[in-house]
Amino acid sequence: MTHRSQYAKALTALVALALFVTGCTKKRDASLPEDAQESIFAISDFGDLQTENSQMKVSTDEHLSTLSLGESSKATAEKGVVAVTDVQVPNRLKFMFKGLEMTGQAGRSYPITLSVDKQFVTAYKIVNDASELSLLEKQLVQVKDEVLLQKQLQKTKDNTKVKSLMASLKEARAQKAAALSKKNSSLLVPLFKFKVSSYGVLQRAKNELKEETSTLRMKATDWSDATHIQISINPSDRLPVGVDAASRGDLDRTFVMD
Repeated sequence: MTHRSQYAKALTALVALALFVTGCTKKRDASLPEDAQESIFAISDFGDLQTENSQMKVSTDEHLSTLSLGESSKATAEKGVVAVTDVQVPNRLKFMFKGLEMTGQAGRSYPITLSVDKQFVTAYKIVNDASELSLLEKQLVQVKDEVLLQKQLQKTKDNTKVKSLMASLKEARAQKAAALSKKNSSLLVPLFKFKVSSYGVLQRAKNELKEETSTLRMKATDWSDATHIQISINPSDRLPVGVDAASRGDLDRTFVMD
């Protein structure tokens, strides 16, 4: 046997051994348990509160929902209620809009945006003319800077920074008051919210031998470090914004007078 053939065999054996070792040590792809896959989301899944040229939209029915005389006179239905018939959002998020009725105009397409904080995922419709808003919506409306500053406040523990953010928030709210009297201002009107049940980062679970497995779990962290959240995917858990169960009863007893 020549030296060349011996060398070739040795090299082949070495390559085979390297491939074997690599195959044994390579980590398997990790994933969440099946029962958690639907309810755990990356915070980035909800976008970055885009108000200009938003790609997410809802379209309303051609006709306003039929309400009784009493229902149509309630403050919560001042501008009429209309069913959402089409939703342009990522497929994983469509459950949030299932069976949704909203205050708005019939046969209209509304751009929407989403925001995540440590307590809720909130959906907003974006409007440019405050005159189409109900009295209740004018009380709840926000502007982008206002939402972003409130989110930043949840992430900081530095008192000096908190004071600075609060000053900026006060200014943003003053600007919102001015925006309500103008057209072509991007106003964020909350449609609903889903409660955040937990938040943290994803990491591989470990077995009894302290070895990492292919199963992911969400480890709780400070909100400032969180990359993922868990929320209900049941549309019945959709909550109104700014109107809790007690105050909704009061609002429904408040009739709109001409």
